[in-house]
Amino acid sequence: MLRAILLLICCLCTMTAVSAARNCTEADYVFEYTECKTDGSRWRVSVPKENGACLGGEPPAPPIKGQPCDFTCGPGTYLQKEGDQECHLCPPGEYSLGGGVRYDDWDVVPEEFSQKTVRSFDFAVEGLNCNGTKWVPWGDYIEAMGKDCAAQLILNVQLITKGKMAVVYQYPASASMFKILRSSDQCVSNNDLFHQLSNQDDNFETTYLTDGNSLDDETWRTEEISLSSGKNQIIFQVDFYGMIYGNDINDRMVKIKSIEINGVAYSSSCAPCPPGTHSSDEGASKCDVCPKDTHAPTKRSSKCLPCNSTTHYAPAGSVNCTRRKPCTKQDYFSTHTPCDEKGQTRMMYKWVEPRVCRFDVKGSVSLPSSEQATVCPPCNPGMTSVNVSDGSCVFCPKGYHGSGAEECKKCPPETEPSYNIEMKYFHSLPSNAQIECFSAKLLWRGCSGVTGWIMHGDYIGTEPENDVSAKATLTIQTIGFRGQEGIVHGQPNSVGRVQFVFEMICDHDCELSFLETTDIGMSQSIKTWTKQQEKKSFAYDVTHSGKTQFMWRFKKSATYDEFGETGDSSSATAGELRIYSINITNTKDGGASVCSNCLTKNAESKGSECLGCSAGKYYDPETKDCFFCPENTYANVLNSVGQDSCIPCGPGTKSVAGSTFCYSDCTFTDTQGRFYNFSALVDMAVNVSSAPLFTLSGSQYFHQYTIDICGKRKNATCNATVASRVLHKENVPNVRSSACKISYVPNFNGSRFFVDPVSIGDQLLAVVDKESLGNLTRNDFTHPDERNGTVITFFYRGSRATSACPSGRSAVVSLHCNPDEKGPGKLTLPQNCPDGTCDGCVYGFIWHTQLACPFCRKDDYESFKDCNAKDNMTHIVYRKKDSSVCYRGLPKPADKKIGGCVQKVIVNKGSILDYKVYIAIGLGVFVLLMIFLFVLWYKNRSLEYKYQKLIQSSNPGDELPAPETCGQDSEEEIVFDQKRPGRGKKLLKKIKNLAGKKDEEEEYFDTIKLEPMATST
Repeated sequence: MLRAILLLICCLCTMTAVSAARNCTEADYVFEYTECKTDGSRWRVSVPKENGACLGGEPPAPPIKGQPCDFTCGPGTYLQKEGDQECHLCPPGEYSLGGGVRYDDWDVVPEEFSQKTVRSFDFAVEGLNCNGTKWVPWGDYIEAMGKDCAAQLILNVQLITKGKMAVVYQYPASASMFKILRSSDQCVSNNDLFHQLSNQDDNFETTYLTDGNSLDDETWRTEEISLSSGKNQIIFQVDFYGMIYGNDINDRMVKIKSIEINGVAYSSSCAPCPPGTHSSDEGASKCDVCPKDTHAPTKRSSKCLPCNSTTHYAPAGSVNCTRRKPCTKQDYFSTHTPCDEKGQTRMMYKWVEPRVCRFDVKGSVSLPSSEQATVCPPCNPGMTSVNVSDGSCVFCPKGYHGSGAEECKKCPPETEPSYNIEMKYFHSLPSNAQIECFSAKLLWRGCSGVTGWIMHGDYIGTEPENDVSAKATLTIQTIGFRGQEGIVHGQPNSVGRVQFVFEMICDHDCELSFLETTDIGMSQSIKTWTKQQEKKSFAYDVTHSGKTQFMWRFKKSATYDEFGETGDSSSATAGELRIYSINITNTKDGGASVCSNCLTKNAESKGSECLGCSAGKYYDPETKDCFFCPENTYANVLNSVGQDSCIPCGPGTKSVAGSTFCYSDCTFTDTQGRFYNFSALVDMAVNVSSAPLFTLSGSQYFHQYTIDICGKRKNATCNATVASRVLHKENVPNVRSSACKISYVPNFNGSRFFVDPVSIGDQLLAVVDKESLGNLTRNDFTHPDERNGTVITFFYRGSRATSACPSGRSAVVSLHCNPDEKGPGKLTLPQNCPDGTCDGCVYGFIWHTQLACPFCRKDDYESFKDCNAKDNMTHIVYRKKDSSVCYRGLPKPADKKIGGCVQKVIVNKGSILDYKVYIAIGLGVFVLLMIFLFVLWYKNRSLEYKYQKLIQSSNPGDELPAPETCGQDSEEEIVFDQKRPGRGKKLLKKIKNLAGKKDEEEEYFDTIKLEPMATST
């Protein structure tokens, strides 16, 4: 019965579903081609768009023979599979590449793409959250976002011929790596893809894309990649390293603006022209941007609609027309006219182009008239004018100098130009300077004018009308500095200086950042200012002598959400940066305003460059010659004039003549006269890992430190796994110094992925047995049983200063004597700073090893005399004192004989007692123990006797009196026999009995005379 009911219910449900499903129509089917046969033919078949969406109705069209597999359609056409299977022209408002496909509309992720999130380089990080790592479409582009994982955008495409792919992308230098992987041999399962990549499968070719030159380089670049015929799988992958580099750098993401692929057979349909573009004719292979003051508000526009140019405006490629506001003072700027034949110029005013305001309405301002003619401003120092009409200037040639107001002059003999990059007049920029403006709103829509900057002559400023989303940048690059890197008096040497004067005019939370990027891949923000800033000066000492780029980045709003709903420029109407002067000194390029005298007599006579003193020498003004700095000193790279400029080596260090640094010869004598020899540690680099560190997202990583304290060579190396790919610089060197730090993440297979090597100890400052050296203090932890002897400390200083560590990074290595730690011993980190540093600048290390113990000397041993029973000779025996922790040095003296034994025990100071004394003491203790046991036995026997007497008296059948007669009352008297011996004789008797010599005659008993009790009558 139950089965029948269930069957009835199932039938009813089926009938209901069938009745609910509609009849199929022709629109419910699509046409597709089957796989190609060996002869190149195929069939066209109809397949349902959605299974189960309809039932019955019109049957699908029967299969018919399709176009050959090598059939193609040209640009501007598409293949109509539904009809005659011929190529047709695209209608107006649409376009087609024909044998290609383009993706540039990113309102959503196109259906041809799939996404996947994987772990970057198999990072085995517990609790790693990859949910926020993905590709996000933003209309004009698609962007990879994330922190610790890898975002993949996957496209499968089939080409009938060899083709190519063009990718337009934006890739600022950041903590990420952008690469394109492609395979054409076979379709690879997405689930197996990353596993194959991790094992370097040969089916995939990888292209690493080039990043920008700085953190704010937002240039759109194009990469072309060849593709093979057949099935191709293309993966756009971005690996993020936020766990190591932190969060500040990761807000600059990888963006793709368009992807174009050629080599496909045909386009199944034409693509719509995006808003702001149009195609007016049939058969268009591309869409044209709407011209200025026109707009296209929707997709598939066949024409651009005009704006009312009087009341509205629209930049090229606009979607809407924007109403013009009344003109204000911020809509025009002042500039100097080109110098005329009289060398004069005028201050004139121009509208900011394109002009977007109205000057013919109430409340608007008019353009001021030009001012009177004045003398043309000169070029900047070290430059000369090349075109009087446009005021352009160039640097003076090599070996020349100039004030900027006249032609460059050649430097006299025995002098050289003092090169600088100095800017105090702003009517043109030198060739190594660049101004740009970037915005989240593509094209120029967020930046006013072309560059977002205006040159006012006496200063350069950002456009007041820049949108709140815009970032205006000024970049100056130099090939390097003439100064020499090194340590001077314990501080990193300054090879040059950047000094500038600026002002910030803001009514909002504007922001100015000053950044430095070097040729070793290090980018850092030197200083950031927010809100209004009065006119002020700032100076920064440069410690890196290589190629360097400096950037000034200005934003109207520091809190603007680039991808949020904000962005209206009215939210920050006033926001302007003004830079009045910039001076970068001691550069290898630029221009010279003066010539400096050569210090040495062997200077080049051409007046282009002084030879100077070579490394390790000082200049003698009297002889005008160079000499080596003496022993135990090193050359001053900052000022090498006179022998007094040579810097003495620090305590515990030394140098040979002509040195540029001091070193330890691996020996040391402490304040107590104890000698140490660490030569066994030469070239013995040891390393230690920090406690696990965690990012804000919970990702785990570590720091590894490598230390090499002894010798002239610096053998502590920190090698990045893929330094050139992570930092995007092919010439990034691996670090080699006396102490270095590198970050790593453990891989699944047990290996480690290393990035970001940094030197924390380039030069040895001192080796001392004290806790501090200047402002450096050792930070160690030692338990009482571990602190053996004196602690020897090595103090190091790094040669690079940073904004966080203006004095450079430092390493303090404490050597602790531990006889139990063999060989190199064990390197540990301070307990209170498990990361190795408490402030990010000073790093502390504790090195436990027996090699850090002092050498043994005579007073580390003690002796005692011993009479040897075998040869009846007295021996003097030596051993190490219990308080001594020495190692190596003076060996233990050999034992020796001094003659026959003497009965008198001779005990040296601190020696042990003679063994006979121990034997006598042992016998005495044994005798006392036996007497004590005998007394216990006797006491126990007496108690046992009395107990037996009580038992016998309790028995009525005995001859003894009844129990009640045992007690003594007033009428009873007990009489003891007088024959009872004394206690001394009893004790002697018992000893004899124990010896087995029992004397019957001397046997005695206790006799008790019982008197009869009186009976009452």
